[in-house]
Amino acid sequence: FFFQCYGDHRDLHKEYRRQRQMCIRDRLKQLLMPEAKERLAGIALVKPEKAAMIENMILQEAQMGKITTKLTDQQLIAKIQDFDSKTEATTVQISHKIRDQEDDIDLSGLQPVSYTHLRAHETSLHLVCRLLLEKKK
Repeated sequence: FFFQCYGDHRDLHKEYRRQRQMCIRDRLKQLLMPEAKERLAGIALVKPEKAAMIENMILQEAQMGKITTKLTDQQLIAKIQDFDSKTEATTVQISHKIRDQEDDIDLSGLQPVSYTHLRAHETSLHLVCRLLLEKKK
C-alpha cells in the first residue's frame, strides 16, 4: 500500500539527486563566465569525476567567500592547475613482483597511477586501502 501511494523510495532519491544537480548547475552559472562554463563542460565529457571535484571545489570556495565575482576562463584554468597539483601529490606507485616458474612476466614498464585512478578501478574484491593513501594533515 505504501508504494502505491508514495512510489518506490528509489524514485525519491532520483528526484532529490536531480534537484541537487539543478541547484549546482544554477549556482555554477552564477559563478562562471560562459567560456569557463564551456571549459568545465568539456572536462565533464572526458573526465566526469574530475569535473565534479572541480565543481565542488568552486562551490566550496564561493560558500567561504573566496569567490566574489564570476570566474573567467583564465581563472578557471589556474584553479584546475592548482587542483591538479594537489591531486598529483597523492599519486602512489605500486609494483608487484610476480614469479611464475613457467612464465616470467616483465613488469619493469609499469607507470605510477593516481589515487583517483585506483579508486576508479576499485571493486569489492580489489579494495584500495584508504588509510595508507590519505594525506596526513
